[in-house]
Amino acid sequence: MAKNKWRIKEAVNIAEEAALKALRTGAEAILTEAIDETPIETGTLRRSGTVTVGGLPNSTKVYEAAEGGTEQKNAFPGEIGKEKAVYISFNTPYALVVHEGAAPHKITVDTAKSLAVPVRKWKGDVNPYGSGKLPMLSKDGEYVLLGRSVNHPGSTGFKYLENAFNRNKQKVIKYAQAQIKKALRDAK
Repeated sequence: MAKNKWRIKEAVNIAEEAALKALRTGAEAILTEAIDETPIETGTLRRSGTVTVGGLPNSTKVYEAAEGGTEQKNAFPGEIGKEKAVYISFNTPYALVVHEGAAPHKITVDTAKSLAVPVRKWKGDVNPYGSGKLPMLSKDGEYVLLGRSVNHPGSTGFKYLENAFNRNKQKVIKYAQAQIKKALRDAK
């Protein structure tokens, strides 16, 4: 008489390991798409994108590495945490504002004499920031001076991570399901 014995703990461990590997692979693909959609000014935001398993990385270390132009993987060696989860994150102080956008708000200087914008970024001779004053150039001619406060018009978010995630989540789920089935089948 043939007998089969199921070892539940072993099966669960095999399935969890396969799922985490598959989800990490899917997350790397999503991150690649998100990076392609991330706006570029200096490239730091793009370089700060990471995939981690078990927890979020030390965002300060990742940001410093990304800002310096180095490989962010060196910013968090080894295992991140024990949580059974895969994370995709962008790790700059401004990542959330770029992703979600910002409501209109007033910006006022605390210690500087004036707010300024580099001349190369200035868009015309009218002050679009609503400071109530006509803009002036700095002594060196490098900056347009705006005054001690301006009304920022707000911005819309780019949703670079959310869009990439939503486009790919069903593919990642199907891939993870297939990898779990394969791992359990191969474990016999």
